[in-house]
Amino acid sequence: MPELPVSPWPNNAAKPMSYRQNANFISTAAAVLFMFQSGRPTPARAGEAPLIAAILSSELTPYQKARQGLEKTLAGRAILRYTLAKDTETILPQNIRIAVTFGARAAQTALPGKTAHIIAIAPAMLPTPRANREIRIEMLPEAGEMVARIRGIQPELRVLVAFWASETSRDYIKQMTDSGRTAGLEVRSYQTADGSVLSSALRTGVVIGSSIWIPPDPLLINSENFEILRGYSVKNSVPLYVPTEGLAGNGGTVSIAPSFEEIGRLAGEASISLLEGRSVPDNIYPEKLEIVINAASARQCGIDLSGIKIPGFRLIR
Repeated sequence: MPELPVSPWPNNAAKPMSYRQNANFISTAAAVLFMFQSGRPTPARAGEAPLIAAILSSELTPYQKARQGLEKTLAGRAILRYTLAKDTETILPQNIRIAVTFGARAAQTALPGKTAHIIAIAPAMLPTPRANREIRIEMLPEAGEMVARIRGIQPELRVLVAFWASETSRDYIKQMTDSGRTAGLEVRSYQTADGSVLSSALRTGVVIGSSIWIPPDPLLINSENFEILRGYSVKNSVPLYVPTEGLAGNGGTVSIAPSFEEIGRLAGEASISLLEGRSVPDNIYPEKLEIVINAASARQCGIDLSGIKIPGFRLIR
């Protein structure tokens, strides 16, 4: 198997321990000014009022795909493009009405006081104490929809074990628990970021007769913890539901998530609504999802591919 990434989504941290450091950092009261690749932002169309800024944590492909989805949705509108780096300090112009940030580092950019902030691909990002209006593009569908998709893949499933770590996952886990109860699915949750604790929980048999689900939680998902979960899934034929297609390709069983382009599209739609004075919820959950099933893992775990009751899933081998 190819070497696993430390995290299934872009993150500038290189070591698992830095997730804890990053989580502490992004919850501090200070609005941190990061560095950008260029002192001069690149406008989408010269001569137009720059009302929207798109800020990437890095040039990694997922961020770029999300920005492409944003720009396609905002076609014809001026967008200032920034990418974080180490060398040149840049402050956003005061006439920026909306800042769309991709990644936790970008989300810490200092913003003008009246600028609305749309946060994307920052699943462990805690609410900031700033005065800016914050809107989050979630990386998961609403909890009830997640439960429905899982039941569509495993209609006979009765118990789902959810491992998580970040406090930002707490409410979602509770919503899944409530939705599961209504749907006849018991959701058992375990909060841990420690690989030894995770291994111990698995050895006690908490997952016997069930499936495993993990959120896009950077405090939980590093190369060590994912290998523990993947190894348990393979050895015990337990389906492993993961938050990205990349993790499904690396040994997870099923991923249920929006594409990065779809995340950008939702950020673009929210931007248009804000500019036009329409109401926008604080949390936007994607409805257009990509369901990717690792065929080999699914068969090993006893999932009947012919019995899946949801349309539009895609197999990878």
